[in-house]
Amino acid sequence: MPIRIQRKRTKGWKAPPNTISVTRPGPFGNPFRPVKAHNEQSRKEAVQKYEVWLRNNSDLKKKVKQELRGKNLMCFCNLRQSCHADVLLKIANQ
Repeated sequence: MPIRIQRKRTKGWKAPPNTISVTRPGPFGNPFRPVKAHNEQSRKEAVQKYEVWLRNNSDLKKKVKQELRGKNLMCFCNLRQSCHADVLLKIANQ
């Protein structure tokens, strides 16, 4: 099963093989930003908005399934926090 990877800016760090970035800007970045950047509830709300938006966007959902299925997804979010990449992993690998 594919996993979420935390993208790093550390010198020399490289993404593992079979990993795609889903950060902003990009076709899979979450356009909904948390109202309060370091507030987990605000982060969860942004992820929930993204999930509703994605499920109602059939073209993007199709692209997610075609391009992200079987791939690890990489975002800057801490692995202990809510992240839209988890939504993408779920939809891509249903």
